[in-house]
Amino acid sequence: MKYMIPIIIIVVAFFEGSVRLGANDGANDFIAPVLAAAKNGNATAQALVGTMYYYGYGLNQDYKKALLWYKLAAELGEVSAQATLGRMYYLGHAVRQDLVQAHKWYDIASVNGHEDAGSYRHRVSEKMSHDQIIEAQELAASWIYKFKN
Repeated sequence: MKYMIPIIIIVVAFFEGSVRLGANDGANDFIAPVLAAAKNGNATAQALVGTMYYYGYGLNQDYKKALLWYKLAAELGEVSAQATLGRMYYLGHAVRQDLVQAHKWYDIASVNGHEDAGSYRHRVSEKMSHDQIIEAQELAASWIYKFKN
């Protein structure tokens, strides 16, 4: 997690520079090894590919593909991917808006150490019923048990 933000900054700077300079060949040279690492199960690379699809950095923006990559990374414990899944469910990006799922993912990310996920979860919970919050907490606990064991 502590390396994810610097990696994203480097990627964004690289693609912004490539677009301005028209140097898309360099972007393609960067994307191939990242995709290869993601396909080989590297959680950081999977989250990075998700981010590239989510924002359209070097790849066409595609929320459905971003969702797929974020889920793969989340299952491997990538906390930024877990938090972004919360965001996607909260905003309804590639999925129907689902506050229970948003709360669940923010809860998982928070338990795993994401600095902001707890406050995001709190904001989501303000829009939920007590029963929805209980359901989200149970889903999060079940998910954490499944993927920690």
